[in-house]
Amino acid sequence: MRDKAYLMWSMLVLALSYTVSYLVLRECRDLSLYAFWLVLTLVHFAVTLIYLRGNVTWKS
Repeated sequence: MRDKAYLMWSMLVLALSYTVSYLVLRECRDLSLYAFWLVLTLVHFAVTLIYLRGNVTWKS
C-alpha cells in the first residue's frame, strides 16, 4: 500500500509540474513559475525522504 501511495504521489507531482507550468503559469513575468517549481521540488523531496526512511522514527 505504501509503495502504491508513493507511486501515485510521484505521478501527481509529474502531472502538476507540467500542467501548471504550461497551462497556468505560461504567461507569468515574475518569479511565480520559479516559486512553484521550488515549492513543488521541496515538497516532493520531503515526501521522498519520509518514504525512504520507512518505519524509522524521526527522533531516533
